[in-house]
Amino acid sequence: MNIFKRPIFISVVFFKFILAYLFSSQYNLDLFIPFINSLSFDNMNPWQAYYNNGIFDAFPYHGLMLYLLAPFVNFGDFIGLSSLFLKLPLLIADIGVLIVLLKLIPNNENKILIYYFLNPIIIYGTYIHSQLDIIPTALLFCSIYFLTTQKSSNHQFFLV
Repeated sequence: MNIFKRPIFISVVFFKFILAYLFSSQYNLDLFIPFINSLSFDNMNPWQAYYNNGIFDAFPYHGLMLYLLAPFVNFGDFIGLSSLFLKLPLLIADIGVLIVLLKLIPNNENKILIYYFLNPIIIYGTYIHSQLDIIPTALLFCSIYFLTTQKSSNHQFFLV
């Protein structure tokens, strides 16, 4: 995949990184980061503490999301850039979806780059509005990729 050496790809990644640095939503600052920071060895279930305090919408994602994001937010807190570091896994997931699309739809690099990687809805929702939905989307795309490419393999996971 020589798409990763193209100036357009590098420029878009740089642009998304700059947007991630410059913008953040109140969800990110007031809900997500404090919730993730409440995770500790003494409190492995922050949802319960928030529920007990009547806060029901602080982090509407599953546990895997919490444990994926926590190291990035903790390191970001350490250097004073928690909002930016919360978005690094989003950029990784975004590039992951791009890779899966390139593998699933070969010989269409330009269309995938334009229609997916330059999609203004994804750029706004992920890098400006700080929504985390690109991570479960990337997991879904990876699942679809492995399901479609493993059809003819000899791996039989569900034998009765």
